[in-house]
Amino acid sequence: MQRPNQVELSEDIWAAHCDRVANICQQVINRQPGKLLTIQKNTSSHTVRAVNYKQDCHPIDVSSLNHILKIDREAKTVLVEGQVLLGDLCRATLSVGLLPAVIPEYSDFTVSGLINGEGIQSSSHRYGLFSDTILSQEVILGDGSAIATDSEQHANLFRLLFNSHGTLGDCYCGNDSFN
Repeated sequence: MQRPNQVELSEDIWAAHCDRVANICQQVINRQPGKLLTIQKNTSSHTVRAVNYKQDCHPIDVSSLNHILKIDREAKTVLVEGQVLLGDLCRATLSVGLLPAVIPEYSDFTVSGLINGEGIQSSSHRYGLFSDTILSQEVILGDGSAIATDSEQHANLFRLLFNSHGTLGDCYCGNDSFN
């Protein structure tokens, strides 16, 4: 797996992140042929519909992807794994004088949930949707491979992931711009 463009991380942080991602990639690879995938996480679901259809799906446990990898105060960016809760992200970044440009009202939304489901907020008139502040993403594809995307590498996939509801892959890490 390659590091996101222009992001410097310590070897320990990068290695631990890669181990977590490799575990999830292996879960995808190990599924039975033809079986649909469903994401399992430790955070709340915000659906009001029954989720019985997921009973026959192959579960992928992404709950380990809940780490803030880097806060860059000068660049006003943060590299964060997909299961980080928005409340945790805000507390961590506020401690260094930053906040996301778009902060939806629910503190228990996850970063990947906001990317996959198009999170909005009252500041969206100024900054757009939450996904409009994303500079790069790492995604696990249906074949179990993990790739980095941004406006230059895998640019079409980068743009299509927003509001895709996980149908193109699971965003497991994002690089977000801040105010």
